[in-house]
Amino acid sequence: MSSSFIGSKIAIVTKSQYRYVGTIIGIDSQASSILLGNVKCFGTENRIGNFSNNQVVGSLVPIMQFANSDIEDLKIVEEEKTGE
Repeated sequence: MSSSFIGSKIAIVTKSQYRYVGTIIGIDSQASSILLGNVKCFGTENRIGNFSNNQVVGSLVPIMQFANSDIEDLKIVEEEKTGE
């Protein structure tokens, strides 16, 4: 993933089956990780997960770092279009 994706909104599903949506604020190729800002956790959403931590579901976290090895799926999220 190149630095041209910085500022893009993405959805990540981790190996523990939790989904997070946030904005890419950094990519660390040496640490093989992605840094997201304004991250919202959606929980497992009925996926079978490895652990249960319902305290973070629905919460907004200012910054989170995800190791590439912990990411199962990653997608660019299209911004909602507003009628002009």
